[in-house]
Amino acid sequence: MKLPLANLLPAISCTSCLLLLAACGGGGRESASGNNGGSTVEPPPPAEFVVRGDIYSIDTGMIADADINLWVQTPGQGFSYWWANGPLRSDGVGRFEAQVPESEVSLLAVTDDFVQPCAVRSKVTQDVEVRIEMLPKSALNVINAPRPQSSFEPSVTGTIFETSRGRRAIAGANLSAQDAQETGIATTRSDLSGGFYLCNLPEDTYIDIRKVGFNPVLVGPIGGAEPVVLEIELVRESEPCPHC
Repeated sequence: MKLPLANLLPAISCTSCLLLLAACGGGGRESASGNNGGSTVEPPPPAEFVVRGDIYSIDTGMIADADINLWVQTPGQGFSYWWANGPLRSDGVGRFEAQVPESEVSLLAVTDDFVQPCAVRSKVTQDVEVRIEMLPKSALNVINAPRPQSSFEPSVTGTIFETSRGRRAIAGANLSAQDAQETGIATTRSDLSGGFYLCNLPEDTYIDIRKVGFNPVLVGPIGGAEPVVLEIELVRESEPCPHC
């Protein structure tokens, strides 16, 4: 669901003079997995190539039974692999395989205990191999959380905080990055200092930030070739929301 324009107001400061979109009392963009906006679409083009890969964590090894949100973007249309073919999951040793047409694909792995801070994208003009690195959520319960070993620039970093009783860091806020097609592409969680890290986000990315007890916030559009640093304030549900 897209937010009505009346609910989109500036609410943060950042080093790149970006726009933050605040959604108070609900809202935010939904993942595009299996969602084609309710519109009539043509059947997907026939598959020509194979996308193979594995899902892993440096800390725990291969990750089995992870759901994989694979978005396929062709010149004529974009579609969710789940919508076209049914669920895609990693097998018992963390491997997966999907047949797709010539396209650009993005992949987001989802499990209860891990996050995927860096977007994984690939052009498919032949059979391709990808790797999806995840971090255990437990590894983020520290002051300065580790970054994926496969991370690279450009990155989006920053701090989540509140000011209801003076400025204080917010740990455990969930961040979900979505591209211009509203497809989920990366996830992370703020560490004990309120810090977060995302990488390899395309242009026109939006980041949805949520924490129980606080109004959700939507930041964007961001992404592209340059690193971005954000300072994001969350407002408690019990407090007046200055951005509503």
